Amino acid sequence: MRHLDLYFDGCLRGKGGGAGAVLLSDGDVLWQGSRYLQRVPSSVASEYEALIFGLQAAQEFKPYQLHVYGDCRLVAEQMNGSSSVRKMGKFHKRAQDLSLSFPAEAIVQHIPRSENVMADSLARAAVDAVEALYTSSCMALAEDACLDRAFRVLCDAQNKGVLLSRDVYAGLIFKCEEAHEMDLLIALFAEADASRAGVDRELILAVLRAFEAKGQRSGKLIADLKRRSRRAESPRRQLPSTGRTGPFLRGVEATNRWSWSEFSDPAIQPWCAEVCRRVGSMSATGTASQARADVLQRVARELTTLNGIGILLNDLA
Repeated sequence: MRHLDLYFDGCLRGKGGGAGAVLLSDGDVLWQGSRYLQRVPSSVASEYEALIFGLQAAQEFKPYQLHVYGDCRLVAEQMNGSSSVRKMGKFHKRAQDLSLSFPAEAIVQHIPRSENVMADSLARAAVDAVEALYTSSCMALAEDACLDRAFRVLCDAQNKGVLLSRDVYAGLIFKCEEAHEMDLLIALFAEADASRAGVDRELILAVLRAFEAKGQRSGKLIADLKRRSRRAESPRRQLPSTGRTGPFLRGVEATNRWSWSEFSDPAIQPWCAEVCRRVGSMSATGTASQARADVLQRVARELTTLNGIGILLNDLA
């Protein structure tokens, strides 16, 4: 193949992020892919991860020349030698080694964000997908009363830097209360309190009830929780809800189906459909199940690998 154009973009959300890349041949999309980044240290690091992800994908097509485009000016300047790499040395070396693997060295050119919409959408879609997969998996396990396993899945999501909404924690906490799993409820509350989701008065009251059920009605921790309950926000009653309204998360709690109706960039729907295909037909299961949770977690793990999930749109290689 004579030459390809590579567009890349990274995004940061909380402690995690996404890397998106698109390969074009003569203006036609040849391949698009995305992966979730676990605990990425900075937004610039996410941009480098996206560049590396795209360069690795381009190697499979063996182009003579690769034109590379990204909307991070710093990465473009560092790759072209006009700016110091400083703390990005490890990422820069990986990207530089890959760029030199092509017959003609790949030169990175800075472009406006408005010209990089597809790669940007792919990066954000990876984060949305992983959040939705973990959310659905936790809720599926909770519905099957597998609360211990749901807690482990939630902790795994946190370790990967996945942002779960307050309502995911709340849904599990109230399931624990219904099942009289007070120790697990208290552990879930601690995780929610330490996360960016945070806790409100309703969750504080739930954990106070759990302590009371265990016979613990006094002490420094109890007193602190009671003070916090008086200062906290009023409880919200719309539970469970995923909170975020991204393309993957919309309607998950109600129907366990993926929705594309409000997707900002229809050009990446083939990638989204591939993720959906791997998950399988949500509506076919009827109710949530442990088997469904296994599938959801497997696809989430695929998205966190170095290869992520990519899809070939035109067999031009």
